[in-house]
Amino acid sequence: METIMREHQPIGDVLVKLSGCSHETAEEIASSLEMSEPLRQFDQNDFHVWITAIREECNYILTTNHRRFPSKIGKIQRIHPRTLFEDLNNP
Repeated sequence: METIMREHQPIGDVLVKLSGCSHETAEEIASSLEMSEPLRQFDQNDFHVWITAIREECNYILTTNHRRFPSKIGKIQRIHPRTLFEDLNNP
């Protein structure tokens, strides 16, 4: 419900409000160009993944959903499973 009510707000602002992240992380997230896009442009079914990644201070989010998933959320980078596999096999 929270995300539906905020679907016209910038995604960075919504993530900051709902994740309860630090001020430093909030600035990083909100400053990204992609994070100024409205929430409705992203897949809201993935929103819990974004919030969890922020709270757990992840470095990467592994997903094949490159169309409606941000390429970067603060320091957290979206990577495709194939990329991870290639990186693991090519030290």
